[in-house]
Amino acid sequence: MTRPMLRYFNLITSIRNWPVYLAQKFRRSGGKGRVDIGLTTRGKGIAFVVPGAARGVFKEIFLDDLYGMRALLGCLPRNAVIVDAGANVGLFAVAAAEFADHPAIIAVEPLPANVEVLRKNLAAIARDTVAVHCHAAALSGREQASVMLHFSSDATPSVVASTLPGFSRTNAMSLAVPAVTLCALLDEHRIDQVHLLKMDCEGAEFEVLNEAPHEVWERIHRIVMEVHESGAAGHSLQQIEGLLRGQGFRLRSRRVDEGVYLVWAAR
Repeated sequence: MTRPMLRYFNLITSIRNWPVYLAQKFRRSGGKGRVDIGLTTRGKGIAFVVPGAARGVFKEIFLDDLYGMRALLGCLPRNAVIVDAGANVGLFAVAAAEFADHPAIIAVEPLPANVEVLRKNLAAIARDTVAVHCHAAALSGREQASVMLHFSSDATPSVVASTLPGFSRTNAMSLAVPAVTLCALLDEHRIDQVHLLKMDCEGAEFEVLNEAPHEVWERIHRIVMEVHESGAAGHSLQQIEGLLRGQGFRLRSRRVDEGVYLVWAAR
């Protein structure tokens, strides 16, 4: 099956009202830009929103199946705890609720425009989860009340917001947002086991994981994460792989873009 055909197959088998997506995909924008799309999952009937700016994220998760969601979530136990760090507008959380067996989901996202949509999508999955929480903060490697977040627009959701200055050339705006360490996050939500930690922290993953204490690592069973290499010392795929192997994880990884890798880790 060719890649375009596989995308359409994944769309049709994952989304009930898939013609709505295709209609928006091929419509003429008339200068108005991309509009939000309301979609419904095929299996559990979860009605969720895909903002125009996040359509690429939807494509990655549901059409390209970048994470391998069915295999990734199918091995988790019932009521598994999933921490979605860098939740954006909640599309990974929607897929997790669709394919996992009544998980508990803690979604962490710092950008207010993203959080607004994230809360709506988390409300949509509440019936298919044992618990769901939105934590409006940026993950940090050290304890601090707030951190500067750099992003492209204050009016619409952004997919490249980062705590690293210069992470994206489009990130011309900055805002102080609450910060939380991984340890503090787990303690606040009284989590003693993380069955899956998903991370898409736009470059902050190095600091977050490097500073995580041993007691946090002991709680984590599986990880799927994006790794964003940069010219900074230690900001490489090899560094992350060495760290994860040192904590007892088995790994596999794949390149998804220039300097961007997806890593799956399991004990």
